[in-house]
Amino acid sequence: MSEATTTNSGKETIGGVAPKRIQFFASYSDVFQGPHFTHNLIYISIAIFIPVLNQVLLLGYLYETIELKFRGLTASYEKFEFRHFNRYLRRGVWPYLIIHILQTLMIPVFQILTQTTVFGTMALMRSDRETGILIAAIVIPLIVLGFILFILLMSVLLTPVYLRAGLSQDFSEGFKISWIRDFLSRCWLETLIANLFMILVGLLGTVIGILLFCVGLLPISVICLLGNAAILLQLYQLYLARGGEPIPLKPMATDVPPVYQPTAEPGLTLPNSAAPPLDPEAT
Repeated sequence: MSEATTTNSGKETIGGVAPKRIQFFASYSDVFQGPHFTHNLIYISIAIFIPVLNQVLLLGYLYETIELKFRGLTASYEKFEFRHFNRYLRRGVWPYLIIHILQTLMIPVFQILTQTTVFGTMALMRSDRETGILIAAIVIPLIVLGFILFILLMSVLLTPVYLRAGLSQDFSEGFKISWIRDFLSRCWLETLIANLFMILVGLLGTVIGILLFCVGLLPISVICLLGNAAILLQLYQLYLARGGEPIPLKPMATDVPPVYQPTAEPGLTLPNSAAPPLDPEAT
């Protein structure tokens, strides 16, 4: 790896420069620069069609990529290979479970609140049409705005949960409340902006894909996935650079890309215990 320097917080920094801000647009433009871009575009698009397990696979690949780049083991994106199917599944299952457990808990609550408001407004319109129309004109935009804010707020709150579960490869680690609170206290604004940016890019990409007769939806989804990985990595780097507690990483398998000497990527704060060596017995 590159030579480590020391920041004001007393922790080592790989690459020599601690990140000051997230490179949002570069996160997506750099997707096209890697040597495996065409390969990943094709094979990840194929993986999307795998029933049931597709989301688990993609999450596993996403956090595998984040960890490899964090360790400095690759300059770009890991080559997506189906021979690593089991490894992607083992890593992706934890954030996948968290996503679906929280969705199961939160969606019914939001549905009850939304439908109660809508049906209440409709009942009022039947009894007093003019008043009902006036209230509907106020309430419906508020419901839409509330839904958008709810999605954004949940995205911000759950970013450290997914990040910790995906990198630690441990379900219970994802719910370490003290770490989540510390992460958001140090990087709440960047996490908010990052999630807003990723949501807007996803919406824009969907519109472009539809305009391309839906043919563009698959490649745009892959580009968004890889770009999001770069943004999440920078968020974690920024958190560490501000004195945050590193996520405990498990030893990695030996079949990883050769060590890369990072030059252009932002630096990161990395205590000696943050990244254990490769495990020759790992699978």
